[in-house]
Amino acid sequence: TADRTARCRHGHSTRIRTHSQIRPAAIGLALLYYTALSFNSLMVAYVVLLGVDETIIGGLRGLGSVFGLLGTFIYGPARRRFGLQRTGWLALVLEWIFLLVAVSPFLLFALDDEQTAAVLVSGVLLSRLGLWMYDVAVTQMLMESISPEKRGRINGVQLGLQEFATLMIFVAGLIVNKTEDFPVLALSSFGSVTVALVLYTAYAFRERGALG
Repeated sequence: TADRTARCRHGHSTRIRTHSQIRPAAIGLALLYYTALSFNSLMVAYVVLLGVDETIIGGLRGLGSVFGLLGTFIYGPARRRFGLQRTGWLALVLEWIFLLVAVSPFLLFALDDEQTAAVLVSGVLLSRLGLWMYDVAVTQMLMESISPEKRGRINGVQLGLQEFATLMIFVAGLIVNKTEDFPVLALSSFGSVTVALVLYTAYAFRERGALG
């Protein structure tokens, strides 16, 4: 009985320690919700300013959902091939690369309005693959590391952080309120994804070189 109690205590502390270790990954997921680089009102207003028809934007929103679903389908084979932690990292790198493409007209190139819209929209669409893969990966980590009796509370905190990050990008939109200044919001969103990637990379390397 004493051994069983000790094993239970050991298992419980392991769960808590594991949950504490994945906190950077969970915070990284919340940071991804601070974004103007999605088909929300902030980006839609900007691409309309660039001359994209609203009917086309509606179709692009639907296509974005398709790319997101595709990411969830890719997640399963990727996890079996690379493992959970590495799949999360690869997903986040994939999103970061495509968002770098999306904001490249604001950083590197002087493009006309049509070209800027094409690059921005293409990068955001493709980034949905990595975003949804990462979302599923972190959700799986939370499910595996949290004891059932605490799962609801911790998931509630996680959802609260994500909603707060979403609120903050719209607060930023109220401050930077000229449509032509959207690049400022886009670059701050890309910065948020960069911080998420740094946090996750540090976490994964600490976990016995998960990226090795």
